[in-house]
This record gives sequence, structure tokens and C-alpha cells, in this order.
Amino acid sequence: MANERFLIEGEFGEITIPKTDFISLAVETDDELASLFRLRLALSPESDGNWRYLDDERFGIWRRLSFRAGLGNAIEDLMTGYITHVKPDFSWDRSNCSVEIWGWTPVFSWIGKRS
Repeated sequence: MANERFLIEGEFGEITIPKTDFISLAVETDDELASLFRLRLALSPESDGNWRYLDDERFGIWRRLSFRAGLGNAIEDLMTGYITHVKPDFSWDRSNCSVEIWGWTPVFSWIGKRS
């Protein structure tokens, strides 16, 4: 049975996220409209007082992310987009904190077209 593979690449190379931090990912692709992504990660404070992922420059606004997935060695590009929102969700219980990172692929194909 082939293993599922999932890769996230940013402007600084491949981004490794521990399975324990990965909560969810939704990718919506479209040939005519903008493709969207929504990535939710567990958020935890580091020993230096910064919050993992929230203070990470790889997940800054307007940073580029690429998503690829597949089975075994057959990997397909899902989308490449730009981060437009970073929304933390803090809880009194620090084990329930998360950050939602979402963005889109700009579509410029409509420029100059008339109906």
C-alpha cells in the first residue's frame, strides 16, 4: 500500500510540520476563479516566549506557499498561493490554541476581457 505524502514549500524551502501540530488543511482549486487554502496548526509557546508558527516569518502575510500531495512517488502540485490572513485562536487551556493561515492564488485572467 502506497504511503500518503504531503509537502508544503515556502520561499525558504520545504516546511516541515510535526504531525502533532497539523490539525487540518483545505485546498480549493479552480481554473477560472482564485484557488484558496486554509491551514490550521496547533499553536504553542516556545521557551523564549514566542508562539510557534505565529511568530514564524515563513507564515507572514504575502509569503508564498506551495502545496503538493500524492501517494508514494506520484506527487501532484495542488496550488501555489499567497498568505492573506493569519488568525490565532487562543484558549485558556494552552493545549487548545491554534492558528489558521489562509490565502489564495490571484487570478488575472479576467483583466482585459469583455463579456
